[in-house]
Amino acid sequence: MIDYMILTIELAAVSTIISVVLGTLATICMYRYDFKLKKFIDSLLYIPIVIPELVIGIASLAAFTLMGFSMGFATLVFAHVTFCVPFVIITLRARIADFDRSIEEAAMDLGANQWHTLKRVTLPMLVPGIISGAFLSITLSVDDVIISYFVCGAGQITFPIKVYGMVRGKISTDVYALSSLIMFVIIFTYLMYFLVKKVFLKKREA
Repeated sequence: MIDYMILTIELAAVSTIISVVLGTLATICMYRYDFKLKKFIDSLLYIPIVIPELVIGIASLAAFTLMGFSMGFATLVFAHVTFCVPFVIITLRARIADFDRSIEEAAMDLGANQWHTLKRVTLPMLVPGIISGAFLSITLSVDDVIISYFVCGAGQITFPIKVYGMVRGKISTDVYALSSLIMFVIIFTYLMYFLVKKVFLKKREA
């Protein structure tokens, strides 16, 4: 059970890092630039949110099979990133909607190039949204059963899939212990998030 839990944590960590990076870059690009397929891409972002997970799981399995990919950790990461990125983008959009572009313009007027403006002005102001998107991505990844069931390979069974398979039979005490541990870790993580957010807001007001 610990091995299944370690795999789940590794999957959540990798997929969250990729989702946050891609989601942050996509949000900034769609906020700053106008291009022909912008509305089309914007509409595509809501597909993983609206479509049931069963459909996404079957579609992912069919796509990986047609492309000749063997099911394993890579397919799990790809599938999790696919449905986590839209949630990260939507979370960041709520943050960037109140963003004052005059601050970026002021930084550029003072001699900062686009890279330094992005690193020292834009990203620090998006930190609360990035952290929120990361927590949401971790929660979705750890909680997922259906999509992971379709794209996992031999020996790549996650903890939720294992627990789901054990529901039909007798559940061992290990499952209860690990589930309680996960619950406490999630509660502690969210408490730390609100604490960090409070400290960040105090520093910003100061």
